[in-house]
Amino acid sequence: LKTGPSDVQASISYFEKAIALDPSYALAYVGIADAYSAPAIELRPAEVIPKAKAAAQKALEIDDSLAEAHSVLGWIIFSSDWDWNAAENQLKRALELDPSSGESHQYYAHLLSNTGRHAEALAEIKRARELEPLNARINALEGQFLLHAGRTDEALDRLQKTFELDPNHPAAHGFAASAYIEKGMFAEAIAEARKG
Repeated sequence: LKTGPSDVQASISYFEKAIALDPSYALAYVGIADAYSAPAIELRPAEVIPKAKAAAQKALEIDDSLAEAHSVLGWIIFSSDWDWNAAENQLKRALELDPSSGESHQYYAHLLSNTGRHAEALAEIKRARELEPLNARINALEGQFLLHAGRTDEALDRLQKTFELDPNHPAAHGFAASAYIEKGMFAEAIAEARKG
């Protein structure tokens, strides 16, 4: 999975070509929404978030039963509008339509963790990991959510497992640095922050 800025821009170009060939291809709009909401492109959120949201909404106009469209729209609303209720409604709808979507469980876990619903968040991220055990991002986020829940040692264990999947995962190193700070292990925190 390539997520650098040039990779994201290339994916947008491919999705736009797909839409040019078939303007009713809802999944291509989902792809554009997902790409525009990717961390690598969020350096210009005022420019790209409206495009992401419009693409997700267009996908839903074409096919309201598309779980991926509800999922990405929920993520966009959560991460940019901070409208927790609207985001949760979209993410719950995505999970109703496709309970086996690791991405939807991950997005929902993120919302739950950030709103202090730690037990629910941990259940959701665990389900995401069960569905996608080799997804380093999901594993790293589980470490972060364990840390948010005050379970620092478990967070570090999960982050070590993340490093087995991807030794250079920057977010996992950042989360590990935060965990070591919580434990008062500042030398280890500095080492992790540098790796990140």
